[in-house]
Amino acid sequence: MAHLVKRCGMTREAAEKIAPRSEAQTSSRRALTPDELRKFNTATRYVKDPAVRTILLLLPLTGMRVAEACSLRLSAFVTTPSGKLRAEVLGKGKGGRPKIGKNGRGPNGERIVYDNRAKVVGGRNIGRMVDRAGKAVKAPPQLRTVPLGRHGTRLVMEYVRHRPQSSLDRVFVGSRGGKVTPAMIQRACKAVARKAGLPGITPHFLRHSFVSQAVAKCWDLQRVREIIGHGKKDAQGRSKPGRLPSVTLLYIDDHALR
Repeated sequence: MAHLVKRCGMTREAAEKIAPRSEAQTSSRRALTPDELRKFNTATRYVKDPAVRTILLLLPLTGMRVAEACSLRLSAFVTTPSGKLRAEVLGKGKGGRPKIGKNGRGPNGERIVYDNRAKVVGGRNIGRMVDRAGKAVKAPPQLRTVPLGRHGTRLVMEYVRHRPQSSLDRVFVGSRGGKVTPAMIQRACKAVARKAGLPGITPHFLRHSFVSQAVAKCWDLQRVREIIGHGKKDAQGRSKPGRLPSVTLLYIDDHALR
């Protein structure tokens, strides 16, 4: 929180709304420092599959979820005037959690029920959407634009240049042209973390590391929320204030940013 006040010029009241006030509020560590991230990226050279290696390097640069990166389509990329790439990402949100409005219903007036058929995330029943007849309704995927930046663009362009032939429309395919699954990324991430001396690291840590670095660089907070898919919009499509995920900003200090 002190970093947001001193380096980003935020008021203390505004900083308290997005940052944990003490280390006790963060139950577990969920972001890597810049030095640890460099170690992790260096250890990815032991990953043999180019698609898996590229995804592991791309996650902390874009803040995408693993499933979103694995399912990226070739048609999803748009080139900006500066020559960098943007990706149109379809995401269902955290854990398939239904979007609940102020009236306690779904985006189209669906009822939210909390029964034994609803999904449980983190030991909590998150509910499911049903229509008037009681039939289950799937939450519609949310489309958002994710900038890849200079390094991300170079990574993707280099991979696509040597991409194996495949009938799939996906960007990332295996060495034999098959799908790259989130489970493959999870296993590779675990192996790379061991090589880097960072046990317990998961791909979601890389997503949170993107948020921590973006906040450390004083990016616009609402823009960060929109990039990672935590941004909220009203019925007219205008952005509404929201909270950043519970990443620990305690690892962002002047020493780590040098």
